[in-house]
Amino acid sequence: MLAAEGIAELRRARVLHRFLGVKDDLTPTQACLRLVSQAPLVWANGLLQECELKNFINGIADFVVYVNVAKLCAQYGDADENGFSWLTMRLLNNDTGKCTTATGTA
Repeated sequence: MLAAEGIAELRRARVLHRFLGVKDDLTPTQACLRLVSQAPLVWANGLLQECELKNFINGIADFVVYVNVAKLCAQYGDADENGFSWLTMRLLNNDTGKCTTATGTA
């Protein structure tokens, strides 16, 4: 992070998310708004920042999400690649234990 300039280090996470009950295509805006609505506080506090829809087929969306690394480390400590993916998945699912999301690196 470039603290002196106030620029956060963002890290890309590839996200596959299943929208239950959605069969028709969603626009990129609709899909991102639905993803954000599942964990609005995590997005509002800046931990998760940007959402890009890459593809949407049969209710499954392929996103790239940008994670604020400094905030993630401040809240959860340093994480390796697997820990980063796991934490991102938990955050996107509002830490409920219900998993309709899979993550990896982009």
